[in-house]
Amino acid sequence: MHVIEVMPITRSPGIETLSYFSSKPVPEGSFIYVTVRKSQVPAIVISSKPAEDQKAELKSLPYALKKLDSEEGHVLFSDAFISSARKTADYFASTTGAVIDALSPAKILQSLETLAPLEMPEACADTRIAVHAPETYVLQSDDDERYAYFKSLIRESFAKKKSVFLCVPTIEDASTIAAILEKGIEDYSIVLHGSLTKKATIHAWEKALQTEHPVLIIATGTFLCIPRADLGAIVIEKESSRSYKGLKRPYIDVRTFAEYYATRIGARLIYADQMLRIETAWRFREGDFIEASPAKWRSLSTAQADLVDMKQYVAPDKAGELKPEFRLLSDECINLIEETKRQSERMYIYVGRRGLSPSVVCNDCGTIVRCTKCQAPVVLHGSVPDRSKGDEGNFFLCHRCGEKRSALEACAVCQSWNLTTLGIGAERVEKELKTRFPDITFFKIDIDSAKTHAKAQALADTFYATPGSIMIGTEMALQYLREKIENAAVVSMDNMFSLPDFRINEKILGTILKIRSLAYKQIVVQTRQADQKIWDHALKGNLIDFYRDEIASRERFGYPPFTTLIKITYEGKREAVVEAMSALKEHLKPWKVAIFPAFIETSERSYVLHGLIKLAKTDWIERDLLRKLRTLPPSYTVKIDPENLL
Repeated sequence: MHVIEVMPITRSPGIETLSYFSSKPVPEGSFIYVTVRKSQVPAIVISSKPAEDQKAELKSLPYALKKLDSEEGHVLFSDAFISSARKTADYFASTTGAVIDALSPAKILQSLETLAPLEMPEACADTRIAVHAPETYVLQSDDDERYAYFKSLIRESFAKKKSVFLCVPTIEDASTIAAILEKGIEDYSIVLHGSLTKKATIHAWEKALQTEHPVLIIATGTFLCIPRADLGAIVIEKESSRSYKGLKRPYIDVRTFAEYYATRIGARLIYADQMLRIETAWRFREGDFIEASPAKWRSLSTAQADLVDMKQYVAPDKAGELKPEFRLLSDECINLIEETKRQSERMYIYVGRRGLSPSVVCNDCGTIVRCTKCQAPVVLHGSVPDRSKGDEGNFFLCHRCGEKRSALEACAVCQSWNLTTLGIGAERVEKELKTRFPDITFFKIDIDSAKTHAKAQALADTFYATPGSIMIGTEMALQYLREKIENAAVVSMDNMFSLPDFRINEKILGTILKIRSLAYKQIVVQTRQADQKIWDHALKGNLIDFYRDEIASRERFGYPPFTTLIKITYEGKREAVVEAMSALKEHLKPWKVAIFPAFIETSERSYVLHGLIKLAKTDWIERDLLRKLRTLPPSYTVKIDPENLL
């Protein structure tokens, strides 16, 4: 009999390893299936030892070992991948199995028994450890220059018999960059992402393993697990994208894993983007990274950029006194729309939020209309009334939990019907433009109008094929507008300044730079906060001064990259939440936990509190604190380096 220790590949918190007995040994590194909480899940064998060598330990166990469900293993991942996943699990206070699950494509894990045997067994048994830590590079430049660098990197790597893994944040990015980089090397290019069918995923996976010639793999982060032994370079493209951060347990960051993995296998790591994250730029300044090519600290654009202060518009009231006038569109924006139509050009109009209006308030008591389930401010949307189906037209929609209800209601506090809308949504802009310019063709891309990737791509393709047309959209539209157009306008972005997010300036600048790189003739930006310094940096593409200001601000307030933030969240009934967070402070002593309410409470009966620990960057990973975080019940949500503190 043999004792088999396995690491379950599951996101269930708290399960690191399990032990079973087997009638025969199972090779270490093999994938098998085990039962965890009545469900069959894949697991990796991490040790297989004769039971007679562990008699004393087995006798002292307070439980009896169960028999292994399956004794036939399938080797899938390299030692380097598993050891890097273990380090990633430590960094994010998770389990190795949960990290491997997050970094492994489900379609592959579901097909263990049908995958073809590996033609390159050394790829799975890769035990390389770099003698010298490989260098990490940064590449900050416009899209065309980055793509040219990638082509050169691929040629250089192939000449050295090395493969390249180009990691992208989204499916749309994979499609875009593949169309550019695959030309001429189609036989040695593999594209992998989550929208592929199971059959196509397995085919691409096996091609990546069985092709003897070096390959270019263009894939999302879950495919970094692919065991190519000849990987010489890993590129993290669009490294500032928030899509690299997991939205569910174990809340890991693909970029962190990639850094561990590249170091482990001795591969070159390259962080690439038009605008690097503050953390990455700071590490470059500190000498941790070097330039892949001279970094662009000023983003150039041929487009004329105009900032329009919407506070300039006034109108006389009944007494003849001039008062501020709300205008949805500035004269400059209207003129640009007319010019776009006249010259048969194309134009993109950015709107920060979808719907008609991002906020609705009571004019009498000032109460914000909120979702009845989660208490987030609702957004007003519009529809054509259909009373035969009980549809009264406009409706309130919660963008947080999805609750939808009729907009025909009074204030919940004072029962007044005097509700008014605040802010500008994409739907409102669309209605205004279609009324004002009935002879212009308009398209719109947001999550309401384009619920699938195919629908959004079809809208973008039709827009490009229609001269004189205008595309209205949220930031989502920028993922699909891949070819340059003449003009662009920002109708509404001011709502972003109200978010208490320490990364908000970085997000605003990044969005404006994307719009500047899209339009080559003219850009109009409307705002009621024209005195914000970020506009000057954004419209001039002045990255160096932005980085200096932002890094100084982050250091002054103790934000990353100068600290590691650990955010712990608890949600439930108010009394239970308060008690749980009080217990948390005791549990984590001597570390100080700052307790504060979430930006949006879920309701009067369901409440959210955050706990925050700030550590000096060099103090994490702190082993005693890590151990305490890992022993927290799963009702606590732990995020290391959270995207925000909201």
